[in-house]
Amino acid sequence: MQACPLARDGNLGGDAQNARLRVGVAGSALAMVLAVLVVEAELGLVFRLLLFVPFAVAAAGLWAALYRT
Repeated sequence: MQACPLARDGNLGGDAQNARLRVGVAGSALAMVLAVLVVEAELGLVFRLLLFVPFAVAAAGLWAALYRT
């Protein structure tokens, strides 16, 4: 029986993985707070589109940490 392909060793060490996980979690929290502020302040579409940046950084950090890439 073959092992799961996602259970492989990645190229990130423990410290790098922790750093990316912290960036992902902090970025997610920041993006959520900014999203609430933008919606509550009833700002325009441009500000909502700018929220893509913190959400993308958070997603990239979490993905890199969880998949060790």
